[in-house]
Amino acid sequence: MFKLVFFLHKHPDLSEEAFRKYWRNTHGPLVAKVPGLCRYVLGNQVPVALPFPPLCDGLAELWFKSVDSMQNALLSPEGQAATADAANCFDMARTSMMVVEETAML
Repeated sequence: MFKLVFFLHKHPDLSEEAFRKYWRNTHGPLVAKVPGLCRYVLGNQVPVALPFPPLCDGLAELWFKSVDSMQNALLSPEGQAATADAANCFDMARTSMMVVEETAML
């Protein structure tokens, strides 16, 4: 499996509550419509004391069976709609992503 992982930062104009609500109720459903998507998980930062500052406000994980299916999904009308909507809730200048090949160890 191949996973597209987004390290997300909330849009500076949104409160934490507004950010989470928009992500879950508006942006998330757009992403869920992307063809070829095998699994989609949102990960919100939990405010706990840690020895290092948090890297970001949340993670999004999108699983695909192949790199080709991932690329086709991102270029699809649904993928383009989700990409266009991202700036409504994320700080795109600070948001980053990476593609990983997942290997289950346990």
